[in-house]
Amino acid sequence: MVTETPEIYKNQIRPYIAKQREEGRLDWVFNILEGRKEQEDIMFRDPGQDGAKEEAFLLAPDLNWDRKTLTSLHL
Repeated sequence: MVTETPEIYKNQIRPYIAKQREEGRLDWVFNILEGRKEQEDIMFRDPGQDGAKEEAFLLAPDLNWDRKTLTSLHL
């Protein structure tokens, strides 16, 4: 088990995510977060206080949900 610390996030995770985004591997995620794709599936969106992206929140169902069976809904 690994406990992620602020230092691990800053030095390892954040650079890895930045590289993935630069290479376009996270475009699908940012398309959803930035409102360009799959907006019909968003269940709740809070832009954060005064539009602060760091405080924003988005709730979306698992992409495999059949839109009918509540017991199979994973958020």
